Amino acid sequence: MAGNESPAAVQRSLPGERKPGTGAVSHATAHGEVEHHEAGHDEPVVAPDQLKPPPFRRLTLFAALFTAVALPLMAFVGNHEGSVEKVWLVGIAALIVIAIFADFFLRKAGLRN
Repeated sequence: MAGNESPAAVQRSLPGERKPGTGAVSHATAHGEVEHHEAGHDEPVVAPDQLKPPPFRRLTLFAALFTAVALPLMAFVGNHEGSVEKVWLVGIAALIVIAIFADFFLRKAGLRN
């Protein structure tokens, strides 16, 4: 505010309002000159930690295979009187084998690194 103007004489304009007498529009409504960048819908969004290969991939596979073989062996070797242990050990081994196959097919389809 200048020294000789009263507070009532100062007119404030909101963004996007036309200024009286000038015909100019402020920047808020003049979007034609602003560049808008939109992400393409076909571009995948990848976090930096997804780009690194997981450590010990082959060692993990061999450990899973060894466990899937060892569990049924433990079920049928020993002095078991009931069959509940056998069911659990064979079931867990089957789940490990299913997980190995699922991982293989996901990697083959390119859905996993």
